[in-house]
Amino acid sequence: MADPAKYSVTTFQRQPGLWRASITRTDRRPSIAYGTTGKEILSIVTPLDLGSEDAAGEAAKAVIKKL
Repeated sequence: MADPAKYSVTTFQRQPGLWRASITRTDRRPSIAYGTTGKEILSIVTPLDLGSEDAAGEAAKAVIKKL
C-alpha cells in the first residue's frame, strides 16, 4: 500500500458531468516501471467516468491504496 501523502490528486471534468482524477507523485519520480521495456509511468488517470468531483477523488484514493 502506497503512502497517500506522497501523491497529488487533481480532479477534472472530462465532459460535463463526467469526472476523472489524475494521480502524480509529489516528488515527480515514476510510480511504476512498465513491463520489460523499462518505460516508467509518471501519472495515472482513473479509468472510469464518475458523476461528481468527490467521487473521482475517492476513486483516486482507492487507486493509491493499490499501488
